Amino acid sequence: MAQFTNFQQFTVICPAADVSKAFQGTINQFAQIGQQSGKARKIVNVEHQIASLSEDRVVLSVIFFFNEEDAKTGN
Repeated sequence: MAQFTNFQQFTVICPAADVSKAFQGTINQFAQIGQQSGKARKIVNVEHQIASLSEDRVVLSVIFFFNEEDAKTGN
């Protein structure tokens, strides 16, 4: 795996049928936080795990490994 300087984890409890929507939601949240920080985020790796809570509910955990640079200067 390439080197990274930061990581951010999201954990979501959702219906099993909505896992792909929940995963997309973590991507959107990650991007929104990056925009608010004013820094450019370069994703190095993404890991995820899904655990069953019940017959129809799951826990989705997504970790983004990334490097961050000043959006204006690239440093």
